[in-house]
Amino acid sequence: MADAQLKYVEYAVTLEEVPTEISLTISISNCRFRCHGCHSAYLQQDVGKPLLLDLMTLLRRYEG
Repeated sequence: MADAQLKYVEYAVTLEEVPTEISLTISISNCRFRCHGCHSAYLQQDVGKPLLLDLMTLLRRYEG
């Protein structure tokens, strides 16, 4: 799917993704791996908003 848009469902500032760093964590949807026991199975669905439309706004909001 060359024209499929990368979508996100939610975002958060976290301390857990990268040890000793503060991260802007973005939950990307439409995951095709379908891992058994997935802790975020809702991200397997094609839901959310197009990421590229909001990415710069999110990065500017949390820069610094």
